[in-house]
Amino acid sequence: MANYSFWALGESHVSLSGGEQLDGVTQGDGSHLVGETITLNSNSWEQIDVRDAGSDSNFDDNDGNQRLDGAQSFDGVSYGNNTRIEAEYEFVLEDPNTGLTYRVLSVNIRNSSPA
Repeated sequence: MANYSFWALGESHVSLSGGEQLDGVTQGDGSHLVGETITLNSNSWEQIDVRDAGSDSNFDDNDGNQRLDGAQSFDGVSYGNNTRIEAEYEFVLEDPNTGLTYRVLSVNIRNSSPA
């Protein structure tokens, strides 16, 4: 079993060009965001703690073994301990001012057991 944490920025702190949204489109592969501008409007990153009961050490899509490690709140929503979480898609963002690139991952918290 692996336990790990990562820092995330909630959807309410992100805006997209072209009227796009981060989720609910194209089965979660992110292809709807190609060519769009993603703006991070806040520095309100929140820590997410995950417990992975699977035999692998990867944070994957469609992996029912990945659960929140304890009750947590993210982007203004409370989630109960053991709520399922999974990776959806990954992309690279480039800061137009510095040229630096950042690898980001979109996640889905399945709110089937809210706190």
